[in-house]
Amino acid sequence: MVAPRLAQGRLGYFNQLFIEYPDAFKLPVNSLGETFEDWRTEEDFSSDDQLKQYFRQEFNFSEDASLIDGLTRDDQAVPLISSFEIQILIQANRKPFFYIFPVINSRPMRMRLFEVSLWTTTQLNDTIRQLEDKKPPLVFMERIYLAPEIPAAYLYDMPAVCALANYVREHYQPYAVGKY
Repeated sequence: MVAPRLAQGRLGYFNQLFIEYPDAFKLPVNSLGETFEDWRTEEDFSSDDQLKQYFRQEFNFSEDASLIDGLTRDDQAVPLISSFEIQILIQANRKPFFYIFPVINSRPMRMRLFEVSLWTTTQLNDTIRQLEDKKPPLVFMERIYLAPEIPAAYLYDMPAVCALANYVREHYQPYAVGKY
């Protein structure tokens, strides 16, 4: 079912949290290496079937799930830092590594923005401590979190996500690449 237009907003409910972010707050490219963000509103779908087809296409993480499947054991908990870690782990048939789960809030995968979930210093410290204590051989992370330069506002608005991404960059190196 397509959600109705918000009564007081000029944009619909679909993507309303992110669609109006200014370019100054965005990264140069998304996890696909593209600038195209594919913003959609309710008016872009003429039927529920069209909307369902779009979601099936956009949230098919088979390439990333296949990467995880090929690099981990069936019984292994997988450290994944992604906007759609739940869906990707379901498709890979793996359990989550992190106690605080999901680590990152969901957001459109083509978006050129980070998203936050680690809201407190305690959550960040617990997540990093878990990595330090268990030392997983691999950490899977969306490419967008490997961006070499980020807008300064991210350090204010999302310091925990930035710190977690920095921790992974300092202790791991790129090994293999999926779609995202």
